[in-house]
Amino acid sequence: MKRIKADELEMSVTYRAMRVSYVFMVLAIIGYCIYHCIRFNESPHFHILILCIQGILFFVVRLFLLRKMTMAEKEEI
Repeated sequence: MKRIKADELEMSVTYRAMRVSYVFMVLAIIGYCIYHCIRFNESPHFHILILCIQGILFFVVRLFLLRKMTMAEKEEI
């Protein structure tokens, strides 16, 4: 079976969709945490942990990809 590579337009659309879904998930978890704190007067530790891990993972992957791209750019020069 032949694999089809995504062109730039498809990759751009996928990237935008991922960004929108990421922002939605972060806002939904924050909203749930605020609701849970107000309603039950306790913090939802598991949800806050997921939110923190998600943020850390985002910045680590971003740093790795940025470093990888700048290294490749320096090698071309």
